[in-house]
Amino acid sequence: MRRLLVPILCTCAIMAGLAADQLRRPAARDVDAYHERVRAAVMSLPTEFGNWRSREESIPPQAMELLRPNALFGRTFFNDDGKGGTVYVIQSRDVRDLRGHYPPVCYPAHGWQEGQYSQPQTITVTDSHGTMHIPIRRYEFVRQNMNQQIRLVTYCFFVLPEQPLTWDMQAVYKAAGSPTVRHLGAAQVQLAMRMGTPVQDEPALLTELLRPVLPAVREILNQSRAADTTGPHAGPAGPITPAPAQGVAR
Repeated sequence: MRRLLVPILCTCAIMAGLAADQLRRPAARDVDAYHERVRAAVMSLPTEFGNWRSREESIPPQAMELLRPNALFGRTFFNDDGKGGTVYVIQSRDVRDLRGHYPPVCYPAHGWQEGQYSQPQTITVTDSHGTMHIPIRRYEFVRQNMNQQIRLVTYCFFVLPEQPLTWDMQAVYKAAGSPTVRHLGAAQVQLAMRMGTPVQDEPALLTELLRPVLPAVREILNQSRAADTTGPHAGPAGPITPAPAQGVAR
């Protein structure tokens, strides 16, 4: 009898573990409803706010096939002062679709050479619903055009449900390997500065152009059981000083 008891207990423990895992996973209809909410939030992001106007930016077909976005927002914002930047928000239904799709891979694949990568930092962005601390990383790339060297600067972070915001692709890989969260999808937010933007102008532009994105970020984090945005993947505060809020995007 004792010989039979051990395997029976082991089997029960395994079955209990599988049942608990299934309970942790939301039903398919809940996931579909969640992705619809996220898509609506991304698609309703403002195309104009304050003194900013914008034009739509497209994504190359090859990237669309790989990313299979559930929601996509790509706009170049500009104002009468000659300032500007391009904001991309790409949310995929499966975390695995975002693996490897970030500046150090994508830009060199299109002819850009790696320039200087700054240390990760945490910026603070505030809107009418509160303040969000965003770990983000700055990437710089260069390309030779005739006798002129062109410099491109972009900032990037990821939004993963049930995890803190992060700049780190390793967190995306980890989420992609988890069957309990990968079906909740992930989003990448990029802000490419207008070419020729002085370095000292980047902090104010970064906070001003990311402010309208916060509602979509919050909608993704709403799936999280702990929407903490200052977790272990948040880099130490770097040289960027957050600009004070100047109005709220609507």
